[in-house]
Amino acid sequence: MPRINMDSGLSEEGWLNKLERKSHSARTRITAKASMRTFDLFCKNQKVSRDEIIQQYQIWYNPKPNPEVLVRPDIEAICLSLDGFVDFMTKDYSYTKYNPKKEEMEDKICKKKSSKTISVYFGFVKSYLRLCAKVKLSVEDVKDYVTFPVEEKDPRVPLELHQLKKIVSNATVKRRALYYVLITSGMRLGEALSLTKENFHIDESPVRITLNAKQTKTKKGRECYISKEAVEKIKPLMENVSDDEMFLKQSNLSLLHNVANEDRIFGYMRTKLGFTQKYPNSVRYVVNIHSMRAYFHTKASLKHGTEYANALDGHSGYLEQYYRLSLDERGAMYQELEQDLLIESVPVESNKTKDKIITTLQEQMAEMREDMKRMQKAPDSYEITA
Repeated sequence: MPRINMDSGLSEEGWLNKLERKSHSARTRITAKASMRTFDLFCKNQKVSRDEIIQQYQIWYNPKPNPEVLVRPDIEAICLSLDGFVDFMTKDYSYTKYNPKKEEMEDKICKKKSSKTISVYFGFVKSYLRLCAKVKLSVEDVKDYVTFPVEEKDPRVPLELHQLKKIVSNATVKRRALYYVLITSGMRLGEALSLTKENFHIDESPVRITLNAKQTKTKKGRECYISKEAVEKIKPLMENVSDDEMFLKQSNLSLLHNVANEDRIFGYMRTKLGFTQKYPNSVRYVVNIHSMRAYFHTKASLKHGTEYANALDGHSGYLEQYYRLSLDERGAMYQELEQDLLIESVPVESNKTKDKIITTLQEQMAEMREDMKRMQKAPDSYEITA
């Protein structure tokens, strides 16, 4: 869609390119475009186009009065309009859209956004106005006139061992290997999918993985480890692939596409297994593929502290102190943690209870057999009374 002259500001494509270069992430571009589509729906709800509402913002921002008359920019009017955009995102919005394939109009719903998403989308629209329309709003302006919904934070519910067992046992061979990597390394999903044979120090114990800067979200290289159970699942997949092949990906499409696909497939499995609980007033599921990283973080924090966990799962502020330890020391710390990350080798609590009951019954039966033997050996010593 062509856009109006923004007084030498960036084009929308130039703005998107700038965001992507700065973040080193294609996902940023996708989220920014989604933000602007939502803003377009807000404009449609106001019965104006994006160009028309931005032209009005520009007039309020730079009224160009008679040089002899001092007129200040009407920042309040701009911010109050954007406050309406924030309010718009807190509700579902129904609209119609033309489907060129079906050659007919379709009913659509723009679902209300979470508090976090509203803040993110607002930030992108504010950036667009600044860089493309030359309408520059300060943090103080937004704070004075725009009211954001309070973010409701419910306590996160941890994954349980019995859930992990069901998940990995119902996964395909390749996905089972992927899940073991996520659970025992603390990697992000995109990082795990980007792994090649070159990342693995397969002859070390524990097996160490070196992530290059370009593979990580923070663009800072780091190392992590995987458990022996994970190695057993990974090794067969590495046999017939080239050194630079991302062998955990399911398709040759982009890494971003594969991440989205894994999230979708996990959703199918979650429904199949009945793990469909959501957090209150949220679209977020309690059991999701990213919970595996949180599971690792919890186990690592309990074993060696939060700073250790943050270093392994990629919070860059903690890396420097962690890497002051020698390679042997880092490996030894993971070996201590590894016992808490085992899945197949550890029975769930219900099985432990069953095993305990069975053991008790077996002991009681053994005692009864011993009593019977003693009775058979000395029958005369037992007097039967009427």
